[in-house]
Amino acid sequence: MNNTTYAQLCTNMEQLKLTQMLLHLDEITDFVTANNLSFSEGLLKLSNYEVDFKEKNASRSMIKAAAFPFVKELKDYDFEFQPNISEQKLRELCALGFLEKKMKTWYFWVLVE
Repeated sequence: MNNTTYAQLCTNMEQLKLTQMLLHLDEITDFVTANNLSFSEGLLKLSNYEVDFKEKNASRSMIKAAAFPFVKELKDYDFEFQPNISEQKLRELCALGFLEKKMKTWYFWVLVE
């Protein structure tokens, strides 16, 4: 890629606010060249950086807008505090396997033993 094409590509990414694609452009270009990948494969890897970044930002924004006092994840939950909730069943529910099986689930009935 010549310098003017590369410079225009970088400018376009800046104008489109594709910050992660711009940040990882050289890395992915080298990776594609070294591994003899197609243009589409390289573009996919590059766009995945942007999509992941925007999804994380959206999640953080929603949590902030909800005004939660702090972020707590399932890994932080103290199952000993509420022993009648089955940790195994809750983790299975969070894995969303029931969606793949197209099953209906009843949250409260599944969790409590």
